[in-house]
Amino acid sequence: MGKFSFLKQTQVLFNWGVLFLVLALSIVRQPLFFTSPRLWAEEGAVYIQTLLDRGFLNSLFRPHLGYYSFFNNFVVGLGLSIVGLEKIAYVTTYLSYFVILLTVLAPIFLPSPYWDSYSRRFTLVLASLTIGNAEIWVNTINSQFYFCLFSCFLFLSNTEKIRGWRSYYVVFMTLIGAFTGVTTIVLLPFYFWKYFKNEK
Repeated sequence: MGKFSFLKQTQVLFNWGVLFLVLALSIVRQPLFFTSPRLWAEEGAVYIQTLLDRGFLNSLFRPHLGYYSFFNNFVVGLGLSIVGLEKIAYVTTYLSYFVILLTVLAPIFLPSPYWDSYSRRFTLVLASLTIGNAEIWVNTINSQFYFCLFSCFLFLSNTEKIRGWRSYYVVFMTLIGAFTGVTTIVLLPFYFWKYFKNEK
């Protein structure tokens, strides 16, 4: 019982330590993105303009460039409703960062034989956070790639061992990812293969 309690405490300390490190590195990486957020590329020219032209509900599932952009449309609509056009970049930036956090911390939350040690989990989290270019970071446009990365982590995890709140976490990320961009949908045949292979 004592050994189990020690392992549990170690796991909790590791998780909190990684979370604080990720938050610190994120701010140090590009502090201006958080203190003076900006709209990026199509966020203004496509998503905000569509929202202004068609309204929140009519633009929510409206495809752009041939695919659905649910997350982008929802975040822009939410931001315009809550803070208005002048401060909407705060909403697009911080909600996009929330998706990044949920993605890069996936190796901490999802069980897998591919990251079954603290060092492997730490390395994956760090690589997922820093490997992309900071210029294209924390915006709704590129969130689709983080949703896809999450789907890759999920594919490599032991999905049959996912229980409790992790089930809601997985459903939340995969459903929104499936309706945001095309990158997550590309993985669908692999998920079918995994399902029939494992028969679970």
